[in-house]
Amino acid sequence: MDYVAAQTKEVLSNYDVDGVFFDIVIQKSPGCLCPSCRSSMTNLGMDIGSDADLRKHTTRVMANFLKRMEKIVHDVKPEASLFFNPRVSVCFRAEQKYYTHVEIESLPTAFWGYHHFPYYLRFCRTLGMEILGMTARFHKNWADFGGIKTRAQLEYECATMLAGGAKCSIGDQLHPRGKLDEAVYALIGSVYGDVASKEPWCVDAKPKVQVAILVLESPEGSLEMSEASEGAMKMLLELKHQFNIIDPEEDFQKYEVLILPDTGRISEETVTKLQGFLDARGKLLLSYEATLNHETKEFSCPGIGVKYVQPSTYSPDFIHLGETLSHTLPNLDFVMYERGAYVKPMDGTETLAEVYNPYFNRTFKAFTSHFQSPVDRKSPYPAVTRRENIVYVYSPIFQAYYQHGYYVYKSIVENCLKLLLPRRFVNSNAPPSSEVSLMEQPGRLIAHIVNYQPQRRGKHVEYIEEAYPTRDVKLQILTETCPTRVYLAPSRENLEFLFNKPYTSCIIPEVKVHQMVIFEL
Repeated sequence: MDYVAAQTKEVLSNYDVDGVFFDIVIQKSPGCLCPSCRSSMTNLGMDIGSDADLRKHTTRVMANFLKRMEKIVHDVKPEASLFFNPRVSVCFRAEQKYYTHVEIESLPTAFWGYHHFPYYLRFCRTLGMEILGMTARFHKNWADFGGIKTRAQLEYECATMLAGGAKCSIGDQLHPRGKLDEAVYALIGSVYGDVASKEPWCVDAKPKVQVAILVLESPEGSLEMSEASEGAMKMLLELKHQFNIIDPEEDFQKYEVLILPDTGRISEETVTKLQGFLDARGKLLLSYEATLNHETKEFSCPGIGVKYVQPSTYSPDFIHLGETLSHTLPNLDFVMYERGAYVKPMDGTETLAEVYNPYFNRTFKAFTSHFQSPVDRKSPYPAVTRRENIVYVYSPIFQAYYQHGYYVYKSIVENCLKLLLPRRFVNSNAPPSSEVSLMEQPGRLIAHIVNYQPQRRGKHVEYIEEAYPTRDVKLQILTETCPTRVYLAPSRENLEFLFNKPYTSCIIPEVKVHQMVIFEL
């Protein structure tokens, strides 16, 4: 730390620096065991054999580093931008005071994948800070010299940044002699030319959102990206809902519906906030053991309308949907691959779906074929309930969607959301792979349609080589009033539209990678 501090002072004092980017400001989980850290932990009365103490110590070390470097940078250059990488997480709010902006490093074709950036973008934009998305020109990861993305890849990756309200950064890495590859910068320049043409409809645009995924605390008391919250994000992206990902400190009143996915505990303060949200006519969708106190076996969520009994006896089991939730789906009892929870409805709670049991759990004692035994009989427990503005699902349905990708789970969630959110901001027939994002500038709404088209490649992650257009995309936006004009950007080509209060509808002739539709109000 002393060495980095001295180097930072030297660079800031001797060069005309605009900002400082500190990279790899992390310690190996659960914490560092170098001689300095072991000595520090011993002096603090911490146990180096305890993962919990290691986590506490690494949090302390990181906080000291951020505070020290922030003071050094801004004592020398008060106007310098400052960022520490890669510390963006759903715990970021506690550290944001040390940063001038947020950068989300996310190279999709490396280990990050294509769902990392949209997740953290939808969290970071709740923090009130400038956001920069960072991808790179490489086919794989940093230092993949000789590796280069296709134009369609970079176009798509920058489009997802613009669609969510972020600025764009395409990273490169220099040769030891500082040589630039002309072909690389011809590609980057071409993509940035497109970005520049779209800037008038992106600068200072704010997201229009109705739904939020509330990240809950793990048993260890931390907030972290989980399979459940990522599964919920995948569903909402594919369903074209407008949403953020939030921590318990966010203002719940900004949203119409909160989703509490599958697992996690909440504090007494969050219970009070949820009660205030419900009192103000807010609505909740939660699942499985979300807010369950594992010591008392009671849900902390106020007004949930069910009492916890025990984990499901059978797994997999089946869900039998009532009329309210069965539209758009075949008449079938659907398998639920992950073990659910048995609950009992309280007075005033409506049952919307029921749990059905298989003949038996497939084991060496009771065996059948390749997978689970088929559905046999109704259980005494509900699968989906509704009490006033709260819908509860007995299964870890969001994690299950992340794990299994079964479209039925997404349809069940969509039908639950229709009960809670009858007037959604966006409706579209764009394919599930397309993202539709609604942004707002004074006097106008901007709908971004981003067409995701991965192709299969060996062992490598999903890959975009060429863009194939989607045609005649129907788009319906909740505008409340009739627009004065609807047009495509950046071409400014007018579109025919129909206003049927409160929605405005139009058809987009073609979406190749990214198309913006502007509704002037």
